[in-house]
Amino acid sequence: MSLIEGLSGLNAASEQLSVLGKNIANSATVGYKSASVDFTNVLASHLNSANSGMSTQTGGGVLASNVTQSFTQGPITTNTTPLNAAISGQGMFALIDPVFGNTVYTRNGQFTENSTGYLVNGSGYKVLDSSGTAILLPVSPDDTSPTSTQTYQIDTVAFTSSLSPYGTVTFGGLTYTNTDGSTLTAEEVAAIFTGLYAGDTPTTIAARSASDVADGGTANPALTSGIFAGVLGDFDTTTGTVPDTYLGMQLSAATQANAANAAIAVTYTGYGAQPTITVSASGFLTGSDPIVETTTAGTDTGYLNSMSIDEEGNIIGSYSDGSTATLAQIGIAMIPSNTGLKQVGNDTWMETDKSGVPVIAAANTLGRGTIVGSALEDSNVNQTTDMVALLAAQQAYQASAQVVKIENQIYQTLIGMNG
Repeated sequence: MSLIEGLSGLNAASEQLSVLGKNIANSATVGYKSASVDFTNVLASHLNSANSGMSTQTGGGVLASNVTQSFTQGPITTNTTPLNAAISGQGMFALIDPVFGNTVYTRNGQFTENSTGYLVNGSGYKVLDSSGTAILLPVSPDDTSPTSTQTYQIDTVAFTSSLSPYGTVTFGGLTYTNTDGSTLTAEEVAAIFTGLYAGDTPTTIAARSASDVADGGTANPALTSGIFAGVLGDFDTTTGTVPDTYLGMQLSAATQANAANAAIAVTYTGYGAQPTITVSASGFLTGSDPIVETTTAGTDTGYLNSMSIDEEGNIIGSYSDGSTATLAQIGIAMIPSNTGLKQVGNDTWMETDKSGVPVIAAANTLGRGTIVGSALEDSNVNQTTDMVALLAAQQAYQASAQVVKIENQIYQTLIGMNG
């Protein structure tokens, strides 16, 4: 029987060497869980004691009865990859196997966004959210903020005093000099600029002013004095045409001022915040300048700049307009018994009858761990311990081999004696 026992020792030691070798080989594998071999002795026969009547059991060798994985926490190492994730505490990430459609579980959080927007691991398995649905993220160029809107900046320019003869007002890039010989009220000064349209020429301005008078309105003071006496900036002195774009806005009917308040509302054409218009003056009777007030800063569509993961597993998008939005939430599966899981490769496990049914929910709920973004959980292999165990397993293998060798020699001797 010693030959059989020696062979069982060889098989058991070989199994242990295989498990330890796998541990050491995967010491740098993200999320890897170390394994160990459980051994049990095999009873071969009973010997009766003639004196006591008690039976004595003799060993029949050793059996590698089970390989058990340790699901203890591995060290967490941070990195600069925004969609990498590690679990600190209990639970596992849930994924969908794209080939068989099975739900599998892992502690390896090396996640990226694929070309169709799904959050996947290195094998293309889709990551599930807290409700058990595959996570779909925004894909460029349609990666705009769900909360941002495009609005125009609106500036309000309020004139607070009358303008004396030969006084000047520079409104953005256009300058008006009062050569009419009479004082202009604040309302009249405001009306000078609000009567302009994009592309206006002295002819179109005069025609519109004449039409206003015919309809019972008031002539534009700028026109009764021979249009603008001085022109600066964008005004084309060659053609005498008001530029299409002026102060970042289109000069249209929409920019007409409320003359009763001696104010001009300037609506810009560019979305988002714009520089406040420049207004200056000289010759006001009180010596005061107009008041320029930005009433609406304006907003622009926000485009996705980056993503990050918080401790609740929320994937947060940061946009160019300064806004943020929660795009998805990575789920964590709680396994009733980790040791009952079946390892299926690709650093993943499947549920079995022994593991119980996993339940997926948000991180940091009902015993689930938290999630660390831009981080990975390292292997929990202890190389020092496994190297020492490897030497012991090697010695056990060599010793069992010696048992087989000696038993073989004994059998050869017995065979020789019979001859």
